[in-house]
Amino acid sequence: MKIIQWKKVLNQVLLAGLFASFIAVPTSVAVDAATSPVISEKEFNGDNARANNLVLGRKIQGNFSGKQDTDVYALTLNTTSDIQLIFNGTGKTNEQLATFQLSNSAGNVLINAKKVSNATSQILVKQTLPKGKYYFSFKNTQNLTQAKNYHFTASVLPAVASVTLSQKEKTLYVNETATLNATVAPNNTLNKTVTWTSSNTSVATVDSKGKVTAKKAGSATITAKSNNAKSATSKITVKNRSVTSVSVSPTSKTIEVGATTTATASIKPTNATIKTVSWKSSDSKIATVDSKGKITGKKAGKATITATTTDGKKTAKVTVTVQAKKVAVKSVSINAPTKTIMVGKTTTVKATFNPTNASNKGVTWKSSNTKVATIDANGKITGKKAGKTTITVTTKDGKKTSSVTINVNATKPIGKTVYIAPKSGKKYHYDAHCRGLKNAHSISSMTENQAKSAGYDLCGWED
Repeated sequence: MKIIQWKKVLNQVLLAGLFASFIAVPTSVAVDAATSPVISEKEFNGDNARANNLVLGRKIQGNFSGKQDTDVYALTLNTTSDIQLIFNGTGKTNEQLATFQLSNSAGNVLINAKKVSNATSQILVKQTLPKGKYYFSFKNTQNLTQAKNYHFTASVLPAVASVTLSQKEKTLYVNETATLNATVAPNNTLNKTVTWTSSNTSVATVDSKGKVTAKKAGSATITAKSNNAKSATSKITVKNRSVTSVSVSPTSKTIEVGATTTATASIKPTNATIKTVSWKSSDSKIATVDSKGKITGKKAGKATITATTTDGKKTAKVTVTVQAKKVAVKSVSINAPTKTIMVGKTTTVKATFNPTNASNKGVTWKSSNTKVATIDANGKITGKKAGKTTITVTTKDGKKTSSVTINVNATKPIGKTVYIAPKSGKKYHYDAHCRGLKNAHSISSMTENQAKSAGYDLCGWED
């Protein structure tokens, strides 16, 4: 049986010229590549054979002789190393050739029953392995009628030689972000991850993906470091974005004593770093203002409220007019000197307020029948024709109302009658009913001829 084992090994060496000497392993251990660590070869006839020493950096050719054939390669690492094993498919068939397994000398399976194909190249191992001894096994899964070759290459990947950053220095404004890209060389190193740190996290922070966030004005150094301590740095300078102007809303406001209103400051640019403002009143006896722009009326008068930016001392102003506190109208009544007038005559009514010191004494007047009597904005009533109308007053504050009824009477007809005093010949009076001088409706002075010329009727003689 041993002659057959040695013939297989010799055949592999002659075909590839790539295998070194064999390593001694116990031949009494029965193994199964699908379920347990494989540390020795298993021939097609079921016998165990020694594992081959794995030569790193060379293309290895193996050979399957039968269905039960398992080839094992041993590798001893004197230091922690990044190992890569590539299965080199020939592309001549799509048949599955084998299962692959990686185990260590402690009996732990690191990669279990991984399928390998002859179709294309596959990376079967690419990981960091600590110092120690490892076994790489290929188990044939085909019912072979003749021997088949396979090829693979195992190598140690290079360690990180350098780290570079996309920007060696960068200027940011507060709250801005930027992402630094780290490039690890050589390109085929296994572990390309880097750790990121900031020398001053109060100025700038950096996350695990190289995203830098500016926090406050100042400078910080961002460092990207590989697992073997290769590093690169970028200087980050953080500046404040300056305020260019400030405006306030509203720009003017009228309030009562004891009332409040709030002014709002708007800073440009909107992404300015320092957006705080201070507030001040030109006369705190008239109006005060707190740190949030809340204005309180103190007494009647005018005051100017000024907002000043912390950055740049830009200013904007609000003009505040403070009025005495309003006294609301509770009720209103109408003061009418007379409730009866003649057609063509006038009378004036007035509104009386409760309380008498009401702030707003504005009213509107209305007649229910303007054909009988009209009323103007000042309360002046004019009789139009005989009848009745209701005069209503409405207060502008509170819409309080009051009403009064006005009677309008027709005037008595007045004729053209005159009394003449015969002795004087001058005094005459005009009366509609010849009631005599003492009861005359009105008195005029004219001569008799003047009276006749005017069309007056003469009514008796009376001195």
